[in-house]
Amino acid sequence: MPFKTIVSDTSHDKLKTKAKASRRAKRRRRFGRFETLEPRLPLSASSIDGRAFVDVGPSDNVALDQPRVTVQFLTEEPAPNTEPAGNTIVGPNTLNSWLLDTGANTTLVFQSAVDDMTGSEPTYETVGKFEELGVGGSSLFDISESYVFDFAGASGQRNRILDTHVISNPDKDVSIFGPYGIVGMPAMTERVTTVDFTPWTTVVGTNLFLGTDFHEAVPEPAGERYTVRVDNRVEFFPDDAVVEGDAVPAWADLPFLTAEIKSNDLTTQGNFLFDTGAQVSILSNQLAFDVGLDTNGDGVLDQNDAGYARSETISGISGSTSVPVFLIDEVHVPTTQGPDLVWTDLQWLILDIHPDIEGIFGFDNMTSGWVEGLFQDGQSGYIMQSHFDFRGWEATGQGELHFDLNPEYATLVDPNGPGASVVESGGVTIVSETGVDDTYQIRLTEPPLADVTVSFTGHAGQVDAVDANNLANHFVVFTTQNWNIPQTVRVRAIDDSDAESYRRSFIRQSSTSTDPNYDGVGMPRISVGVIDDDYAGVMLIPSDGDTTVYEAGSTDYYDVVLTTAPTESVSIQIEQTGGQITAVSETTGSDTLIFGPGNWSQPQRVRVTAVDDLIAQGDHFAYLSHKINTTDLSYAEAFLLQEKVTIVDNDSLESSVMGRWVAYGGTTADYGEDAIDTSKTALRTPGTLASMANYTNYMKGLNRVMIDIANLPTGTLNNVSDFEFRVGNTEDPSDWDLLSGDALPTILPAVDLGDDVSRVTLSWADDVAIKNRWLQVTVNPTDDTGLAVADVFYFGNQGADVDGSVSINGTVTVNVFDSLDIRFNQSPRTNSVGINHAWSVYDIDRSGSVNVFDMLDARFNQMPSGGLRLITLPLAPPSQETPSLAMIQQNQLNPLDVNDDGIVSALDALIGINYLNQPQASTGVQSVAAGESVTQRFHDVNGDGQITALDSLIVINHLGRTSTAEPEPNGAWMQVMILETDDPFDWTSEQDELNESALDLILQQWGNS
Repeated sequence: MPFKTIVSDTSHDKLKTKAKASRRAKRRRRFGRFETLEPRLPLSASSIDGRAFVDVGPSDNVALDQPRVTVQFLTEEPAPNTEPAGNTIVGPNTLNSWLLDTGANTTLVFQSAVDDMTGSEPTYETVGKFEELGVGGSSLFDISESYVFDFAGASGQRNRILDTHVISNPDKDVSIFGPYGIVGMPAMTERVTTVDFTPWTTVVGTNLFLGTDFHEAVPEPAGERYTVRVDNRVEFFPDDAVVEGDAVPAWADLPFLTAEIKSNDLTTQGNFLFDTGAQVSILSNQLAFDVGLDTNGDGVLDQNDAGYARSETISGISGSTSVPVFLIDEVHVPTTQGPDLVWTDLQWLILDIHPDIEGIFGFDNMTSGWVEGLFQDGQSGYIMQSHFDFRGWEATGQGELHFDLNPEYATLVDPNGPGASVVESGGVTIVSETGVDDTYQIRLTEPPLADVTVSFTGHAGQVDAVDANNLANHFVVFTTQNWNIPQTVRVRAIDDSDAESYRRSFIRQSSTSTDPNYDGVGMPRISVGVIDDDYAGVMLIPSDGDTTVYEAGSTDYYDVVLTTAPTESVSIQIEQTGGQITAVSETTGSDTLIFGPGNWSQPQRVRVTAVDDLIAQGDHFAYLSHKINTTDLSYAEAFLLQEKVTIVDNDSLESSVMGRWVAYGGTTADYGEDAIDTSKTALRTPGTLASMANYTNYMKGLNRVMIDIANLPTGTLNNVSDFEFRVGNTEDPSDWDLLSGDALPTILPAVDLGDDVSRVTLSWADDVAIKNRWLQVTVNPTDDTGLAVADVFYFGNQGADVDGSVSINGTVTVNVFDSLDIRFNQSPRTNSVGINHAWSVYDIDRSGSVNVFDMLDARFNQMPSGGLRLITLPLAPPSQETPSLAMIQQNQLNPLDVNDDGIVSALDALIGINYLNQPQASTGVQSVAAGESVTQRFHDVNGDGQITALDSLIVINHLGRTSTAEPEPNGAWMQVMILETDDPFDWTSEQDELNESALDLILQQWGNS
């Protein structure tokens, strides 16, 4: 299907947003109100993996403006240095200011502009039809006659594309306000495009447009310059989309960059389309799940997740669709200079554009800081100018984006060098004009050679910062003795009489010292949220900066208070639907708080308690929602965020194997012995036929295996008895040789991968490496491994095999064709072939290059028969964990209530997942009469005498048909059981996505059991 940057169609200039905004609950004092794209809690930029970074501010989340150019279609090219003749101008004559869109492969014309070009001769003509893909599906566009496309930026210098076709829709506009046309990548290819934001620094008259122009070379920097590389890693082609006629629209590839998303300390990386036509940025569902936006783990991204902001209806040329908007902490973009550019406080749409596009990096990031600075004369945003260098784009598919940063804001922070480390109380800094201050702590990162003074400057008269121990000082001093002792900084809001709502500000930190390493060194900018006391809102104030509770342990508290006096009673109801925590008023024990004109300024305390369950989940999170009921119109519109609660689990987590890998020991290449060959996967699934993906061709044999284990009790393994190893080359692994003595591997010290995952490496000496055979690795369930059941997997080796050819008896062959393949794929340059390079299969000695030595190895190690057998794994033996009779019971009061807590919730399905597909130890079903004392779980939901996926699926399907977890009346479950066991996969249509995600989770757990 053709894909015309309808990526640009998908949100970009062509999208209209129709919902209001909100903000996400974080950890400190929170305040909220429903306003269009109002910023959420401010987050200060941070490093990923210790990389240096430059803070380019909080994203504006909707671009204030986008680049525009003036356009004209001509029937013929004018003579050099002359204006086009009137009888060659097709138009448009009025609606000729069009959007310049790096997210568009071609140029598009919409209804009003088409009408503008058909009123007089020469008229706009078309010669074909083109199927355009957009948000709501595909639409049929016209293909224009061949024209000279004439366009110019702010300087008026004309640029022309000769003999070009565009596409047009004579029946539809994106909106009555435009854009009336979109100028795509063909206009920017082979030139430099400059976008100038500085006209906004001092607005002249009513001109609120930024400047756009074109150059033959990159202009001189307008500020400190950082460069981002882009390429055409994802390509789309127009030919198949032409459905009528022979003309093909002018076409150019789209620019993609690599970006890394960070939220709640999770990170994920992807391919992002750099799209000036996008007013908002977009993240794919997969990356959203990867970065933990599904906070309640139900497989659906919706209003029940902590980061949910709102729903947006986005419209394009082919229709519209409603998508969720989520709050995300940061996006990092690497630069050629080394540091990341970091944008914070993101509000991004969650939408799948195309399988190869994992996100849209919209123009809302380019305008960061300008929305807030626009109405303050002389105030600028973070980026002064940007230059898109697409010279050589057609030949190389490589380009550069140059960002010239505002020197007032641009600060390089290097966590690995001299500078400052900052810890904000509760993770964020929020202050109020009511006098509620906040604090953070600062210390130096390295010892200085002399005293260092760190000064604090508040932004735009909104906030102020002082030494908490000496309120008269807007600075702190570090000496050579106390440089690493944190000093506390107090942040205050400047009270005024303006009703400004919640707003963002920041504290800039600057250093002076006679130590040249610290004089003017980059220090973090502190983002500050300011709560207005002239504006109706609600504050949540955790008792000690955050809210943490312990299962079967201590509770925690937070306070709720209004910011202004209401005219009527304001009721705030506390809601928690996950069954993980409870929250009630400390005074009344109710889940509702009542404020009025007399007590609005008196904080009311909420007590939070963890529910002590028997499920090992590790430390995890839950979220408390708040609903306002009042007839006071100012508070009726107020929006209260969720309170994030950390739950400390008291149940032990079982260990689990997360990854199984091979690496190559003793290589001469410089990619390192710990580098994983990602093209190789372990053979694990019973009944699966082995393939080339399961064995290596390294001439030294299979000599390094890596195993990633989550929740390893001691973080490492030292005892070879925790494993069992067999080698062989027959269909029955039970007949293979058991390794012992010197044939056993050495266990290298485990590597901490983070998130409680440890990598254990097994290394065999050269003389005992596994060659031309299979290796069976069993990780035993021991106290050291923490596994409940053994984990068994297989890797093989067949030296010199590069093509995977197999003899008639099912063994891998090595013959002259392998030698020839190597000969014709040589790359003799040293270290030119990495471990996962496309040619690495030919580098059978792992030297980092494909040369004559690889060819000779293959030639002198031919094996026309008797090579590695492509085995088929036997069916798995019965699980070592057979459920007891007590497990295989049905709850006769309510079979859906697996944990017998009186309600049917997600916990009932999760408990069943732990025991999926277990064999029955008895043919009978044990019933439980009413009133009996029961300590075990009732796993057998459908009463068939066994525990299978169907039991959990029945619970999930039931949950999908009910709005909340609630007790089922006795006997009412039977009707549900009849409906669901009749066809357990007969999901209701509105629950398809929820149930499919849950099914995926169950099957994944089942497959790993």
